[in-house]
Amino acid sequence: MLKKNIKKNTGFTLIEMMVSVSIFIILLTFGMSALLNAVNINKKSQGMRSIFDNLNFVMDEMSRNLRVGLNYYCSPNIDDTGYTVTNYIPQRCDNGVLGSGGRLISFNAADNTPLNPDQLTYIIDRSGAIKKKVNSESFISLTDPRITIDPYSSSFEVRMSEIEQPFVIIRLNGIINYNNTKTPFNIQTSISQRYIQ
Repeated sequence: MLKKNIKKNTGFTLIEMMVSVSIFIILLTFGMSALLNAVNINKKSQGMRSIFDNLNFVMDEMSRNLRVGLNYYCSPNIDDTGYTVTNYIPQRCDNGVLGSGGRLISFNAADNTPLNPDQLTYIIDRSGAIKKKVNSESFISLTDPRITIDPYSSSFEVRMSEIEQPFVIIRLNGIINYNNTKTPFNIQTSISQRYIQ
């Protein structure tokens, strides 16, 4: 007698289906957590980027105005209550020592004329903000409230001599507070006066 080879049409057993679905769910869970983590990291980096953009904007604005300004006045000792400086005679404030400087810098703007005298003043406030005023207007804060600049380790340093153009060094040290995370920063830039006399 001949035996007939009969193929059985069999599918997955219930146990095989449960194992494969369980593995798929585990992989999906890991994939979703990785995706959500990537989204959170992206949100944080975008928030930090906007804060750094603000700080970059402030540094660029100060640099542009200082580069074309004249008659720099820098004060190592200022009164934070009124920020009043009565004598804006050009003055250096590095005391001949590298790294020393002041928290206030004032100068004449590029479009300064006898009929329209523009005196720009920047200050590193004790509250941790960089503030600006034009002439006798009130100071306005330029930095994002999440940026805290250390007023004791940050400075404007002005170097002047009879034979060289004025040279300004801005040093900013501080902390960025974002989502309960503190990120320290140290920024320094140098500006040489471009005003041709």
